[in-house]
Amino acid sequence: MEDILPNDGQSFNPTNLSDEREEENLAEMAKAAQTYPIIDELIEATEAKLSDADSLSGLGIDSSMPTLQVQIITEGHKKYQALLISHLDWLKGLKDMFESR
Repeated sequence: MEDILPNDGQSFNPTNLSDEREEENLAEMAKAAQTYPIIDELIEATEAKLSDADSLSGLGIDSSMPTLQVQIITEGHKKYQALLISHLDWLKGLKDMFESR
């Protein structure tokens, strides 16, 4: 009985890509590399917002405000800072993912 596919003596390796697929991968990686400056700018902008958020001076809190109002503002501010930190971590992870490819 004959084999359906001729055997040239090489073992099958599913991780080998065809030349066409390799070219597609290289094109996709080049396209992803073009986003690095944008990701870097987003990281810088988020870091700037985070450094601005470190100060409570821009919140408009003064001594005449009721304590409850001050607590609400500062709690909201803490949540905003946590959101910025998580956003920054996500952006850095995205950049790391692209760079590792």
